Formats: sequence, C-alpha cells, structure tokens
Amino acid sequence: MREGRMQKIVMALAVILGGVGCKRVDVSIPIPITLSERVTIESSDASFSGAAVFPGQRLWEGINEHTEETEDALVELESAVLVVSRNDCAENTVIQRGDLRIGLGVQLDSLASVEDINLTDVLGETLRVHLYSGGVATLNTFAGSVLAGGSDNLAVALDGVTAPSPPTDALDFDVDVILTFAVVIVREMTSIGF
Repeated sequence: MREGRMQKIVMALAVILGGVGCKRVDVSIPIPITLSERVTIESSDASFSGAAVFPGQRLWEGINEHTEETEDALVELESAVLVVSRNDCAENTVIQRGDLRIGLGVQLDSLASVEDINLTDVLGETLRVHLYSGGVATLNTFAGSVLAGGSDNLAVALDGVTAPSPPTDALDFDVDVILTFAVVIVREMTSIGF
C-alpha cells in the first residue's frame, strides 16, 4: 500500500517538473576558510618583536575540502583580525604602537597597525584593524599561489613599543593572527523554472 502511494507521488513530481521545465545555471558559492597562528612576545624592555608562519598547505587543505577538481574557484582575503590570547605582563601595559607585517619571502609588507591598546582591557577580545592595501595584495598573491598548487608559506611579524618604558615587568604575551579567506566556487546547479 505504501509503495504504491510513494510511486504515485514520484510520478506526479516527475510530471510537474517536466511541465515547468528545468535548466542548468552557474551559481557562485562563497565559503570561508579561517587560519590562525600565534605570535609569542617575550622581551625584557619596552620594544618587542615576534614572528610566526602560516603554512600554505593548511590553506590548500581547506580549499580542497570544499572544492572538486573540475570546479572553477577564486580565493581572496575576507578579513584579518588580532586577538590577545594571553597576557602575563604588568597590569595595564599598553601597546603604544604595533605593526603587523607579512610576506612570502625576505620582504615583508605592512598589513595592519594598532595604537594605544591596553593588554589588560582587550584580553580575549577580537581586535578589528585597518588593513593596508600592500599587505592585502600580498595575502591575495599567497592565496592565488596556493590555489594554483604552489607551496608558499606566509611569514608574519609583529613588532612595536609598549608603555610604561621600561616596563616594570618583562613583556610576555601572545597575539593570535586570524586570517579568513573567501573561496568562491562556481558550481553548476539545476534550476526549476515556470
């Protein structure tokens, strides 16, 4: 009894879909891929410097997880944010100026800067930063190279100056650099039209 009823429903749907018509259309689907690396800062005076590396392989794995070999795709930077994830500095230590630079080789381009950031106040919070076009272009070059099968790694450097100067205790904190790339896939879909 149930099988007969199911067959009737399937046949009715086939007739309806045949009557209204179906067509193939290309649809752009944006998929975010987020990568994070931690920069550890340890310094005995007011100035600081730290570095990390984003392996291109991790971005490649994220792209492959969401795409098929025959699909067209484009990868571009969607956002870059900073998070002070650990703070073992003296209370109310302030980053007077901090510069985030990135690069695919020896030359590093400015991506963002921060000023007057109280480490005690922002611990665990997402810091949205103004991005510089040179650094964004470098990130998009990195993403394009990875998409094309390249094995580039992305170097990240964070340096700056804190206050009080010199600090009452040694500087000891972590900053997570979080990059989100948008993978835009062009995928063929079936559209029902009337």
